[in-house]
Amino acid sequence: MNARILLTLILPLALLGGCSSYTSAPGIDAHFAAEGPNAPRAESAALAALQFAVTRYPPGGPRTEAATSREASSLTADFPLAVNMPLGTRRGVYERVAIRLGAQVVPYDTGVTLPIYTVERVWVRERTATVDVLRPMLELPRKADGSPVYQRLTVRLEGSFRPWRVVHTRAWPPTGDEVPMLFPIPDVDRHDEYERAIGALTPATATPDEE
Repeated sequence: MNARILLTLILPLALLGGCSSYTSAPGIDAHFAAEGPNAPRAESAALAALQFAVTRYPPGGPRTEAATSREASSLTADFPLAVNMPLGTRRGVYERVAIRLGAQVVPYDTGVTLPIYTVERVWVRERTATVDVLRPMLELPRKADGSPVYQRLTVRLEGSFRPWRVVHTRAWPPTGDEVPMLFPIPDVDRHDEYERAIGALTPATATPDEE
């Protein structure tokens, strides 16, 4: 889905003496705190979903079966791959996720030829999160243009202030239209990376010259 732009917004709320984070796709007003995928809870939910995806759905290899759902979201990859994070992800977040995902994992950058696992969407609602991951189906023939077929995995997690754990996943039948939106790791770590990336999507409004 090339044109699919998935934005992540964070809304801290005071609730029952604690703080609850809301992370969502488009539809949340921009005046809320907008750390996007760089918010700590969005980052940790994305990492837990990736850990599950790369170990349960490795490219052409055997699955790593976990004894419990908690263990499934803490395993790491034992093969080389590139991780592609959402639009506006800071360099520091990219690097942390790659390091924690596995020793052979690298952040996506232009020219990378490794299998690419993409975090397509992150939703956080208080104690639950839903993350969409696109994984390459290298066990299938490639498409006519040479690119791999991708499959969308929708991973549901529970956590709140404890580590996220996977409670359910749905592997969608591939249609051929699942194409990752590639966001290479930024060259430097900017605190406003998300704002800059979102701003670049909005064409500047030209002001007519006054006569």
